[in-house]
Order: sequence, then C-alpha cells, then structure tokens
Amino acid sequence: MFEETMQLSHNDMIVPFQLEQSALRGRLVRLGTTLDDILCKHQYPPPVARLVAEAATLACVLGSMLKEDGIFSLQAKGDGPVSLLVADYTADGALRAYASFNNESLSTVPDRFCELLGTGYLSFTLDRGAGFERYQGIVEIDGDSLTKSAQHYFLQSEQVHTEIKYFATAGGPPWQVAAVCIQAMPRTEDIGDHDLDRIPDGWDEMIALLHTLTPLEAMDTALHPHDVLFRLFHEGGVRVHDTQHIQHRCRCGLARAEQALATLSEAEALEFSDDNIVEVKCEFCNSTYRFTLAEVAALRGAD
Repeated sequence: MFEETMQLSHNDMIVPFQLEQSALRGRLVRLGTTLDDILCKHQYPPPVARLVAEAATLACVLGSMLKEDGIFSLQAKGDGPVSLLVADYTADGALRAYASFNNESLSTVPDRFCELLGTGYLSFTLDRGAGFERYQGIVEIDGDSLTKSAQHYFLQSEQVHTEIKYFATAGGPPWQVAAVCIQAMPRTEDIGDHDLDRIPDGWDEMIALLHTLTPLEAMDTALHPHDVLFRLFHEGGVRVHDTQHIQHRCRCGLARAEQALATLSEAEALEFSDDNIVEVKCEFCNSTYRFTLAEVAALRGAD
C-alpha cells in the first residue's frame, strides 16, 4: 500500500535536452533538499540566502554544459554588503556554495540585487586539475540578477545566445528553485561583433515557449521534468539525455586541513593560534578542524 501511494519527488537533478529541429540545447535544473543542506550550515539573512540559491543553481546549469570534467566555479565579487558569492559544481553532481557579507551594512540597503552586491564582477572558472590549463571568463555585474549577468557574459564574451529562466520560492526551509536554460550551439567559424545580431534558427519561437513556463510547473516536484519539457517544446522535437542527480558534498576534510597547516612556518602558526589552538574553518560547510601547536609542528616536520 505504501508503494502505491508514495509520491515520487523529481528533485535535485539536471536534465539535459536538445531541440532537434534547431541547433539549440538546454538544461532543466531543480534543487530542493540539496539547497536545504547547503543553506542550513549557515544562518544567512533571507536576501543573502536567495543569492546563494541562485548562484548554486547557475553553477549547475552552466557547469553541466561543459564537455570537460573538472570543477566549475561561479564567483561574484562586489563592493556591496554581500562581498562574495561562490558556488562550484563537479561532473559527478557535487554542489557547494557560500557567501561572505557584512550584516551591519546589509541592514542599511534595499533588498535589491544591485544594492546587495554593488559594483563588481562575475567570473566562471573551470579547473581540470594538474596538467591542464585553467579556463576563466569574467564579466561586469550587470542587470537585476546573477542570471542576467550570466546571460550577458555568454552573449558578449562567448558570442553564444543564451536564455535562462529562473524560479525560486520566497524562502525556506524548505527551499525550492528551478531553472531552464536554452543555448545556441557554439559556432565553429570565426565571427565578428556584427554577427551577434544574427538570431539562431528557431530561437525566437523557442524563447517565446520558454516564457510560457509558470513557477508552478517549473518547481512542482511531483511533475517529471520530461513532462515539463515535452509540454514546452514538443513541436521542436525535444530529446532528453541522461539525468544527472545533484547532492551537497563538500571537498574539505582532515587531510586537506593538514596539508594547509603543513605549509605554515612556526611564526605563522603562532600568529594564527588562540590558546595554543589553530583552527581551520571551511567557509562552504562551516566545518572546523582544530590542531594544537605541537600537532602543527609535527605536520610541518612530516612535510
């Protein structure tokens, strides 16, 4: 009886898709429990939590479009009360995110994107590990959201038409967000600035269909993403690919903390210590690793 009445939750996933009648591809992303896991590690004020949720969602959308494996990081840095947003995503579906902010300054500005982050930049980094060159793209923060800034980057810096529709509940927990991205396939030939006005085949029609998507449809975890995509794009011949499931997973740990401390000189360890204890704190998951000065010295000797 339980199995018959249990309602499946189609959540915390990325569904890649292709529109077969045009050179367009896309992603549908939903995050719920994963966001709860990320945000419950911190006591973010609501405006900050909403920015972290959007950054994490964009990291999933954009990181999952890359062909190369590695760590995709999205970072927004500004001179507003929220000075830093970071979210990173790996090809196996691991996601983490955090924000740095000034609580006193936060209380003096309106709850608007441009006021919260201020003037700054949005960057995208792909780190494939040792032996590979890091790729990084940077764009000035522009528009009224992280999503708009990301779209601006792809059009101006990558010369790729990109449209992202983002949805979020007012707050949480529980948190629920969703995003659908449509992007033109990258062109192989050289293009100039004047070619950015060239609209990809089927673009206007598919974007018009995308904007008929309602928040209820996008975030309804009882509704399978395949059904959402078929309703939107069946006339364009939508084809879905394998689903990528997402979970909050931090890469910190005791071994990483020990590696960091092994590089400290005796004077640096003493400077960072408090009552003979040196702490290493992970900004992402809020975990703290504590070592005595003797243990730090032993690590330095082992190195």
